[in-house]
Order: sequence, then structure tokens, then C-alpha cells
Amino acid sequence: MLEQYKGVSGKLRLMHTNRRELLNYMELLGTLLQLCQTINSLSDTRIYAAVLLEHISALLASVSDYIDYIDQNNAGNILELVGEYLKESVGALDRYSQYIRNNNLQSLQTPNYNIESNTSMEKLLIAYSEFVYTVIDYYMGSSVAENACERINAKQYMPIVVPDLKKDTVSVEVMFPEWNIYANDGDVSPNRNYLMIITCPTLKELGDVPSVTASLFHEIAHQFRYENRMERNETVMSYTLADFLRSSPQAL
Repeated sequence: MLEQYKGVSGKLRLMHTNRRELLNYMELLGTLLQLCQTINSLSDTRIYAAVLLEHISALLASVSDYIDYIDQNNAGNILELVGEYLKESVGALDRYSQYIRNNNLQSLQTPNYNIESNTSMEKLLIAYSEFVYTVIDYYMGSSVAENACERINAKQYMPIVVPDLKKDTVSVEVMFPEWNIYANDGDVSPNRNYLMIITCPTLKELGDVPSVTASLFHEIAHQFRYENRMERNETVMSYTLADFLRSSPQAL
């Protein structure tokens, strides 16, 4: 992983860009790698390091693909997209890592003054991310083809669920999508993993597992459109109405 990071950082520096923020984002990504090395030494946080490393690896591969495209096509306009996606990706991974660090502080009985909830947030975030990954993997497997070779070559999405108090609703965005650079050539990088960031506006909402699960299904549907809009909205409406009636029987 460290060699992958050094390789991508080297590519970025060789571009001699005046966009200093790109190099700053890469340095922040290097800090996250150092965090992974630290928490990997603790048995109760090793799983968090493994998840974070998977997402960092997917992000580095995406940045590398975009840089290669810029070099080969003299597409300086793509560099702005690299900055936007890199900023969003590093920010999301850093927010996720904050909850891992919070867990370490709690286990060391160190005063922690960050915003907290009454749930084990770091475990919830992994659970939601793994749930979304399972749904996406099932959909991609059933929609690509029954041919095993085509299934192996299918794109893979690496979802990560994080709180984002600046957002108003649950949202989903794929980082460094291939259509920005391969629009005319088709999907020439089918084996690459794509970082998918799913943000939730409040900590309290993340603790409401049934509601968040329904929202995640709905937002994923916007990405893959495995049902038309009317079917998706009717499903969410039926679930919301049924949940309301269960919690408020006097409404009958």
C-alpha cells in the first residue's frame, strides 16, 4: 500500500502543477496511512484499519487512472475534477477515521470532547458500509451476466458510509467515475474499484437502523436504476406509511 501511495504521489509531482491543494490532499492521505499502521497493532481496531486501507487503495487507483489520462491526452481540464474528487474522498475517509480514533481514546480512558452519540458509531459505519457492499455486489453479479468471466471483469464499488452534518439528506456519489475520462473509449478499466461515498446528515439518524436501511436502498437505486422511479418511490412511501402506523396506532 505504501508503494502504491508513493507511486501516485510521484506521478502527481511530475505533473508540475501549480495546484498546491492536490499535493496537500495527498499528504493528508499519507497521514491516514500512518493512522492505519498505528491502529493495526491493536487487536480491537484492526478490522477498522483493514476497511480503511481497502478504500484508500481504491482511491489511489482512481487518482492514478486520471493522472495517466491527463498525461496521454493533454487534458488539463480534468485536473480540476481530480482536485474536487480528491478533496471529497479524503474528507470522507478522514471523518470515518475520526470515529476510529475516538474508539482508541475511549479504550485508553482519555477525555474525549468530540461530538458523540449513545451508539458504537464506528461499528455502525462498518455495518452500513458492508450492507451496501453486499447489495451492490449482488446486483452487479446478477445484472452483468451469468458468464463467470464477465462477472470477474465487472466493476466493483467500495461503499463507505460517513456522517456529514453539512448535508441535508442521505446522498450517494461515486468518486472518479470512468465516464469523465473514458466517455469515447468505453469502459477500458473494468477491474478498478470505485470509491462510493454515502453521507448521512445526522448522528441520531444513523442510529435508526430500519430508516437508514430503507434510505440506503433508495439512494443506491438512483445509481443503478434497477427499478423505475415510480416503483422506488411507491416502495419508500409504503414503508414510511407502514412504519408510521405501527408507531402511531391512534392514527387509525
